[in-house]
Amino acid sequence: MKLKAFPFTLKGVVEEWLFSMTSRYIRTWNDLKRKFLEKYFPASQAVNIRKEIYGIRQLYSETLSKY
Repeated sequence: MKLKAFPFTLKGVVEEWLFSMTSRYIRTWNDLKRKFLEKYFPASQAVNIRKEIYGIRQLYSETLSKY
């Protein structure tokens, strides 16, 4: 179900990328998910975002709600 519905959530370049993939590359939802994440959210980007999140510190003059 996810595999069939996913193309309707895409637009533009991402939609073109998906339709350029042949069925031999994508047979299951996990295949699609892996290819999509490799293309548009590489592991290096995830690592950088994780480092940024872990490095957040509250400033002395910052209230807890602003933090």
